[in-house]
Amino acid sequence: MIHNDKAIVMKEKQTGLYHSGTSGLVLPVPNKQAFPPAYKDKSRLAYYASLFNSIEINRSFYTVPMANTVKRWTEEVPAGFTFTYKLWRGITHVKDLAYRDEDVTRFMSVIEGAGSKKAACSCNYRPRHPYSSWRKRPACCLSSALKTFPANGK
Repeated sequence: MIHNDKAIVMKEKQTGLYHSGTSGLVLPVPNKQAFPPAYKDKSRLAYYASLFNSIEINRSFYTVPMANTVKRWTEEVPAGFTFTYKLWRGITHVKDLAYRDEDVTRFMSVIEGAGSKKAACSCNYRPRHPYSSWRKRPACCLSSALKTFPANGK
C-alpha cells in the first residue's frame, strides 16, 4: 500500500481472520533506498512483513531451501506471519509421479523449521500430467506423505 509515497503499516493485520500476501516477495518500492526510515537497515522480508501477514515461497519449488535459511526467514517476521511453501518440483514434476519418499521427507524436515509460522504447502503439478500417472501413483499417496504438515500451521 502506498500513500503519498510512504508505506502504510497495517496495524490490525494480525487478527487471525485471514492471511494476505503475495506469491513471492513483491514490494511497492523499487529498492531499499525507498524503504521507510524504520526499515532502511532491515531485510526486504522484514519490510514486506510490515505490509502483509503471509507469503508464498516460490523458491522452494525450484530448490529445497536450506534449513538455516528457513530459520532466518522466521526470525525476520513478527508473530502471526505465515509462510506457504510451494512443494519442490523434484517431487511434483517427475514422470508418473514417481517421486522418492526420502525427497518428501527431506523437504518436510527443512520446512518444519518454520514451526508455527508454516501455514500450507502448495502442490503444483505439471500441466497436462497424463491421467495414467494419477492411476499409477495417485495424489492421495503424496497427500499421505505430506501428513506431517499440519493444515493449521501449528
